[in-house]
Amino acid sequence: MNTATATRRPTPPVPVRNAGHGHWIRGRELMARSDWIGAAQAFTRATRAAPHDPLYWVNLANAERRAGALPRAEAAALRALAIAADDPLALRVLGDCLSQMHRYAEAVEVLARLRGDGALEPEALLQHARMLQQLLRHGEAVEVLVEALSLKPHLVHGHALLADSLRDMGRKREAVECMRTVLALEPGNLEAMSHLSFEKRHLCDWRDLDADVLEISDQLAMAPAGLSRVAAAFGLLSLPLDPLLQLAAARGESNALAWQAEPLPPLRADERAARAARPARIGWVSYDFREHPVSQLLVEMLEGLDRSRFEVLLYSSGPDDGSPLRQRMVAAADHFVDLRGLSDAQGAQ
Repeated sequence: MNTATATRRPTPPVPVRNAGHGHWIRGRELMARSDWIGAAQAFTRATRAAPHDPLYWVNLANAERRAGALPRAEAAALRALAIAADDPLALRVLGDCLSQMHRYAEAVEVLARLRGDGALEPEALLQHARMLQQLLRHGEAVEVLVEALSLKPHLVHGHALLADSLRDMGRKREAVECMRTVLALEPGNLEAMSHLSFEKRHLCDWRDLDADVLEISDQLAMAPAGLSRVAAAFGLLSLPLDPLLQLAAARGESNALAWQAEPLPPLRADERAARAARPARIGWVSYDFREHPVSQLLVEMLEGLDRSRFEVLLYSSGPDDGSPLRQRMVAAADHFVDLRGLSDAQGAQ
């Protein structure tokens, strides 16, 4: 694919003045103010006035997506595609909705349709690669990432994602070089520092260990309290860091990942009484309820819990590998819930 074709931006459709045009104008004004709910309402009126105009459905899908109403956004994008097959804007919105709902296989199919006509830009190629990674299709992800980086070599996140896939394919030395590229492009990237040091230890490369620990310690010590920052806290556990710095790394990563989370409402008195009268309910959430060290270490403990005292719920966000260990994990739970295909909000509910 030549560069000129790959970076082509889709030409925005020219709005046709019809019965929905005024509602569309109003929706665009509300979108400019980030009033996504109001914009969705305006675009809904536009689609009712002119149901055969794909532009209105695309805008409705985008507004619903930004408002967090992913199923409605998906439906609107599909309506647009029913009118204008392979419309690149509708496909982009649909692909993003599917990825947010963790329907990765469907998202990959949508993004592949975009790649077919050269409409994907480097950032969209990264999204495609992330979906392939979620499906553990790392070889394909590497191909897509190499394509993205050939178009935009300084795309920091592209090199980071390439490191992830190469690492999971066992190509750790190449992964380390990708992480070094990330740090060359963005020297203060704490996440890359953490991953780099972690993977160097996997390669038994003990050179510069003291320097790595000192640099990471300085980064964590200088960070303001409460800072939201991904630090690859799991990888840092293997380094001889001060426990207070480990805690700071974990807090910063938690802040970065859960900044939109809202606390649960307090329990009413009757709810507290009802809970006190039943076995303690304990839930685990993991991507790794499969042939994986997490399940290997956890399964016997779950099987041995006194069910007169504990109720066990397992929430799985990862793939079903069909292994005997997966079957044991399912059997060890009172309730086993597969979260794949659900958005984060749906999973939380």
